[in-house]
Parts: sequence; structure tokens; C-alpha cells
Amino acid sequence: MNTKIRYDLDSLELANGDFGYPITEKEVRKVNRMLELMENIRSRQMCPTEGDCVEFVSRSGDYFGKAHIERITGKYADICLIPETVFCFDDMGKAAYDTTGSPWTQVNIRDMKPAGTEIRIFRTWGFGKRSSTGSLRFDAPVRKWEYREPNPLYDGYTTRNWCRYHIMKHRDRERTGEYTFRSDSFTLYSRSELAAILKGRLYKGILPDSLVLWGYRMDIKEISREQWNGMGQHGQIRMKFMGYGPVRIHTDNKNHTVTVFRINDSI
Repeated sequence: MNTKIRYDLDSLELANGDFGYPITEKEVRKVNRMLELMENIRSRQMCPTEGDCVEFVSRSGDYFGKAHIERITGKYADICLIPETVFCFDDMGKAAYDTTGSPWTQVNIRDMKPAGTEIRIFRTWGFGKRSSTGSLRFDAPVRKWEYREPNPLYDGYTTRNWCRYHIMKHRDRERTGEYTFRSDSFTLYSRSELAAILKGRLYKGILPDSLVLWGYRMDIKEISREQWNGMGQHGQIRMKFMGYGPVRIHTDNKNHTVTVFRINDSI
């Protein structure tokens, strides 16, 4: 890795405007020492290293774009999938980490693939009193890796580019062959409404009458009648959708979104 970052007193103060006491040259030396330790180990080895970043995809398609390698023991890495704060410290001449966040998992480093580099935010304690404003923020370059759990349940679909909806299919007791489709975020009242947002693929769920829909993210926007009239040919008009009507449905295939516009006469 060719990227090198070093701080002086001015740049460290600029990066830590909320620090709890005046930053001294002692803090500057500590931060630069941590950067030096990080760079040294990456200059000696090309394999995954503690402190590196991982694009992690679970078997069920969950995408974690900034997972953090906390510790490597032998060939296995302990990984925090959603790190909140990554603290680092000098552990006998080695950069070590103490990270808050969850969930955690363990991965064989031999199964990771190179995915470039990234500038990441780290923190380390200053030399004053421990407090919520007693840690120093600094940036450091790290390597980025890619890992996908084997035997995916939903082919290549992930939450990076698609939205996953868990749906229960409820049979209409009065109309043969008709169903209501309910998820945590919406209710659809017919197969044709389901088809309106089905831009990916539908899978059977684990429970009876459960489905997993990989589709576009759906946004519902309320607009005034004046805005509605000014939309011209924008979107597909449906007289009834999700219990509302009329609505305009605009599909953005590039960004994988379906926007449903509906009239609110109080606007």
C-alpha cells in the first residue's frame, strides 16, 4: 500500500474539534505511531490483516459493506459485521483493536478475495481523563476484502442492490384463488399488485404460506393534486393500489426503486 497519512498538531486538532481537552504533541506522536504500526504490517504481508475492511455477504443475502477484522488467530478472522467505534492501541509493538458493534462472525481468511483499499476511521485514547470526549479520531488506509458465505439461499440477490421483503400469503375465504400479501412495510391486495413491484424474484419462505420477495425498494410519496396534474405522463397510473387510488407508479431500473405517488388533498 502506497498511501501514507501523518498528522501534525493542526491537522489532528481539525479532525477532533470535539476533543475534551487541548491536544498536545504527545497525542500527535501516539496517533502517528498507530499509523506507522498499521503500515508496517501491511508492507510485510499481502493477506488479510487485523484492522482491514470486508465486504461481507451472508448466505441469506445480507450485505455488510464495512465489516471489520478485529483479530486473526491462525487462519480464522473474528469479524464485526456492523462496527460502531473501532478503537486501536499499541499491543507490544503491534496495532490491536477493541471494537464496539455487532453481530460477530468468524471466517477463514483464505476464502477472502482482494477488493481494493479504503480509508477508514479509527479512534485511540488521548492522555487525559477517560470520557466520552477523550478519544482521538484519525484516518488510516487499509485493505478491503470480499467474502460471500457458501450455498446462498437466494442465488445472487443481496441487500446491497435489492430490497428483501418477507411476505405472508393470506387466502381470501370468500374468493377462490385470491390472496392478500402482507409484509412489515405494506399490504398488497392482489397478484397484480404484487407483480407491480416484483422486479426481481419470488422465493418460498420457511413457514407455510410465507414468501421472500427480492424486489425494488418501494417509496411512497404523498403529493398535492396540483403536483399530480403537472406530472403529465410520468409513471404508470393505477386506479387502485395498496388500498389507495389513484396512484402513479414510477420504476427506476438503474437505482432499483419503485416510487408510488398518491394524492393528499391536505397538501
